[in-house]
Amino acid sequence: METLDLLKKYDIPVPRYTSYPAVPHWNDSPTIEEWTESVEKSLQPPHAAWAIYLHIPFCESLCSYCGCNTFITKDHQWEEKYLEYVLKEWEMYLNSCPSLRSTPLSQLHIGGGTPTFFSSKNLKRLLASILDQVQVSSGCFDASVEVAPKVTTVEHLKVLRDLGFTRLSIGVQDFDASVLEAVNRTQTTQSIEHLVSEARSLGFTSINFDFIYGLPGQTIESMSRTMDKTLKFRPDRIALYSLAVVPNVKPGHRKISRMDRSQGSTKYKLYQVAAEKLMEGGYCQLGMDHFALPDDELTLTSDRGELHRNFMGYTEVKTDLLLGLGVSAISESEMGYYQNKKDLKEYLGDLEDGSLPMFRGHKLSSEERERRALILSLMTEWKIQLENYDNLEFQLSRLDPFFEDELISIYNDHLLVTEKGKPFIRNICSSFDPYYAGSEGNTFSRSI
Repeated sequence: METLDLLKKYDIPVPRYTSYPAVPHWNDSPTIEEWTESVEKSLQPPHAAWAIYLHIPFCESLCSYCGCNTFITKDHQWEEKYLEYVLKEWEMYLNSCPSLRSTPLSQLHIGGGTPTFFSSKNLKRLLASILDQVQVSSGCFDASVEVAPKVTTVEHLKVLRDLGFTRLSIGVQDFDASVLEAVNRTQTTQSIEHLVSEARSLGFTSINFDFIYGLPGQTIESMSRTMDKTLKFRPDRIALYSLAVVPNVKPGHRKISRMDRSQGSTKYKLYQVAAEKLMEGGYCQLGMDHFALPDDELTLTSDRGELHRNFMGYTEVKTDLLLGLGVSAISESEMGYYQNKKDLKEYLGDLEDGSLPMFRGHKLSSEERERRALILSLMTEWKIQLENYDNLEFQLSRLDPFFEDELISIYNDHLLVTEKGKPFIRNICSSFDPYYAGSEGNTFSRSI
């Protein structure tokens, strides 16, 4: 089957599988007591690695493509209050999970929103208050932060670097001014150049660029120019995400849903042009949407078959516990998943009342753990070893189309995703997901 026909067949709404089950399919929430017990248990030997994800939701303006949980305001008085309540949440965890203090922290990631909405002073207060309470893993601490060129200052970078941060993830999205204007993203190539230059001079060792393909106004020619500029910057890692438009889930997407933008095969060509440019420029493709230089630790980890993926994306750090702090933050332990309240005022209200701000979660069954491991293997290694899943009931009727279209094959007791099948990895994973019925058009973004 030709690529165009495959796109018509498989470009359907399907989960991204940052978790399994996908968040809309969570149906068995733990109690707060069960959750905190699982946090403490995850920190006991032989478990050794854990991470913090810190969510700062504030932005001064809304980018029309944004799928993150944000709070739009120009009022920076919110900084002090939010800082106070995140530290309340952190203190509750320290009181109920004492091993957080003694088990070395392997990874810290700050996302948003716009984390550098905070002043450098308040960012330092927040992060230092957390880091002062833990032991940092010696020699393998990975600290990263998402930054927006428009609001990130040299003082922000100095504070972050002094606290041990070595990686910046810069939301570039596109270098074309007309594309950025169409999606309400105000930044210039010069601002990115300045940010990269200052970060490297301060000793940041990993610079990551994030892009989105499928934005209004993008063309094959403009995407080619954007990648040419990217190669001149030579970032260490690149994330190339598909534009997700789900207006009933994200009301902010209603505007972009009405705009003229590439879809289907035209959208996929944007991805192909970008990916080909990057690989010709020396980057290695990792997973379904990441690229990295050959000597980057993410590439080396992938070469060893140890690449991991969680709510923070593809990572070289595999943790037994991911602890989310802040509004809407998602946590993960061996027991399952836990998410904080998504509404800022509800999040603050629960903490004011002395309770962790639980919104929802999911306790994994033994079968779900097996399926989670299977999907993770497909997402990171493009294969699964069949003998590892003897107890899993394969739904062969759901796999047949992928065999027929040569998207998967079997070799030496391994189910392999072919090169032809890699663009459709989400569809392939969905065949192992009994919760997915293939009709959730209002819930999930399209696969391409």
